[in-house]
Amino acid sequence: MAILGGYGKGKTSLALRLVSQQAERHRNDPTERIPILIRLGQVVHETQLEALFGKEFTARHPATDFRFQTLMHLNAEGRLLVILDGFDEMKHAMSLADFRATFKEFNRLLGPRAKVLLLGRPNALPTEARTHVLRGMRRVGSQMVNDPNFGTWREEEIAFFNEEEVESFLRAYLRHLLSARGIEAVSGLSADAFVDSRVREIVSKVSADLLSRPVQARIVADLAYNPSFMLDGFTKYTLYDTFIRAVIDRDMEEKRARAIIPFEPRFSFQQNLAWWSWTKSGEGQGYFNRDEIPPYLVERLPDGDAADTAAKLNEYIVSSLTEEKEAGVLYFAHRSFQEFLVADHLRTIQLTPDQHVTLSAALTPDIRGFLDEAPDQTHLAKWFETLTACSGPLSVEYLRYFQSDVALVKTIAAAAKSDACSPAHIAILGITHDGAADWPLSDVETIGILAHAIVSRDRETSSLAALCLLRMAHGGSRTATKAFVAALLLRVAQRVREPGDVDKSLTIASQKYGVLEEVLSSCMRKTRNVTDGIIVEIDIKTACQLLYDNVTSDYLTEADDPELKALVTPYAIIEPSGSEQKGPTKLALAATKAIEAVKGKETRETVEKIVRARGERFNVVKVDDRTRRMYSVRDDEPLDIADDADVSRITGPVA
Repeated sequence: MAILGGYGKGKTSLALRLVSQQAERHRNDPTERIPILIRLGQVVHETQLEALFGKEFTARHPATDFRFQTLMHLNAEGRLLVILDGFDEMKHAMSLADFRATFKEFNRLLGPRAKVLLLGRPNALPTEARTHVLRGMRRVGSQMVNDPNFGTWREEEIAFFNEEEVESFLRAYLRHLLSARGIEAVSGLSADAFVDSRVREIVSKVSADLLSRPVQARIVADLAYNPSFMLDGFTKYTLYDTFIRAVIDRDMEEKRARAIIPFEPRFSFQQNLAWWSWTKSGEGQGYFNRDEIPPYLVERLPDGDAADTAAKLNEYIVSSLTEEKEAGVLYFAHRSFQEFLVADHLRTIQLTPDQHVTLSAALTPDIRGFLDEAPDQTHLAKWFETLTACSGPLSVEYLRYFQSDVALVKTIAAAAKSDACSPAHIAILGITHDGAADWPLSDVETIGILAHAIVSRDRETSSLAALCLLRMAHGGSRTATKAFVAALLLRVAQRVREPGDVDKSLTIASQKYGVLEEVLSSCMRKTRNVTDGIIVEIDIKTACQLLYDNVTSDYLTEADDPELKALVTPYAIIEPSGSEQKGPTKLALAATKAIEAVKGKETRETVEKIVRARGERFNVVKVDDRTRRMYSVRDDEPLDIADDADVSRITGPVA
């Protein structure tokens, strides 16, 4: 069985409870199954069961004379209950290929008499990958087929607390807090009366959505236990901010010696520790060895009374936010604490260009959730200042995050029209919000920026712009089709060595030749009909694949999620409902439309010669001769981009 649930819904608590109950059953009756709990957050490189269980029973929890063959025999005979907790934490430290390999190993545990429980967050995996590893189905061409290497797991999802469960939990937990401290009366009320009153106040003042996650309900109760604490105006962000600050304050109050180091440095250290642990290589992001924490995390923080760096680091490490799993191995008491601290750290720092690559891989939906609820929403504009200097690779989802700041999008659009234009500008503008009501640019504005980039920008920026423009054309924009053809022809016209003699071939110096010239040569051809004259046809499938391969080998991270792939290439996904590919495989345009879009008499004449040259193909040839005169590259707003309904999206006659 696979039990899925978002953060804070009680997956690990459920795993611990089941193991505890089953351990008690086994102690009372040795014929009952032996429970084994594996914390997958500590798994990074153990892709084989032999290594996974070997490390568990020889290093973490040494067992006398452990033998893997014995374990597998007991499992096959129905003597074990194996619980694998936190597959989402394992995924963070692995490539998808490693993750699939490890999941394939998990399936070796499955059998008629085996009982295996898997727990994790569903958003750790793209939809198609989750279908593969949990349901044993993978895509081959246009079909979904069974993969014999992957079994079928029964999938269940942990429900949120309902209203009755929220009240029941709050009452029980507040009573536990009072009882554990021997408190019988609070503010003149008996303990029971105080609990009843406080629970009613919590339910009336705190959002039901906030209380529906067990971990958040517990944090609220931890705060509400103090009768003077005000419960008004909570969001998820303010809840965690208040709670974590209260924990650090309590640590300082309980151990007066710690007050020598003020609150803010302690809080800053916890942020830096969370970010370092989240992005470090090696064991899972929530776990770390005490002796591997880098000293630079405390270099600029107050020393207190520490005699040396080791003592200073130890003083900062001691916190109720972290717990010790085993000798020297620490972890954050709850993963959501770490996610909040990471988010709070990120919103206040200026990223270096290289850090965007790290953040692109590390930014999860739950961290984004905290960022979205933060009181200060200036972090995206601050990040973008250095994003333009980042050479990638970046994920499409990360780039789309910048689109959520509408004011920033307007700034990016203005900069994209200037020499400051970079791949980041084009990616954010070109991978658009489909149908978003607050998108600040019209389609014509977006198309104009992309077309201008195709004509005048470097290879990386122009090929990314071409891919985005083709995607819009594939989605039904006739204006985008016209702009793409016109921009590509104009780009070649400005770079061709002999503009007066294009009948034989279009010779372009090697330093100016790139994937766009290859697209014109191999993916576009000319046909004729009586009505339209010369028609330019685009093999959009081949063109998209060429451009996609180019940008994913350079600027973008190749997306494993088919929905993300669809954002950058329409042919990376096949509709789940059938075997047909989405949209047309070819686009067609009357050549006169492309020619008319070109400004400047001389350049337009060159474009027209290229279109009317003999032959079906655009014969673009790369040459290495750098001594002959090059045709100058002009940058004078060369295209007239306007809405144009006279472009056909299918092969054949063009209006």
